[in-house]
Amino acid sequence: MKSIEYSRPAIRDLAEMPAHQRALVVEKIERFAATGLGDIKALAGALSGIHRLRADKWRLYLSLQPRVIRVERVFDRRDAD
Repeated sequence: MKSIEYSRPAIRDLAEMPAHQRALVVEKIERFAATGLGDIKALAGALSGIHRLRADKWRLYLSLQPRVIRVERVFDRRDAD
């Protein structure tokens, strides 16, 4: 299992969302860290090097390293574009 780190903006994003939604997002991150499974996509252009993970209506921007998943931001899908 890869370890998970959260950027300050991601921590702030999670703190602002409802508790039940936050639990869903954290579950998706932990499942991806443990299994590598999830709706994930490498982004291109200005966001090259960032991966997007879907969690219900939330979009998580991740930096993937060999042993660490760093959560950079968490967005409502309406705001992620």
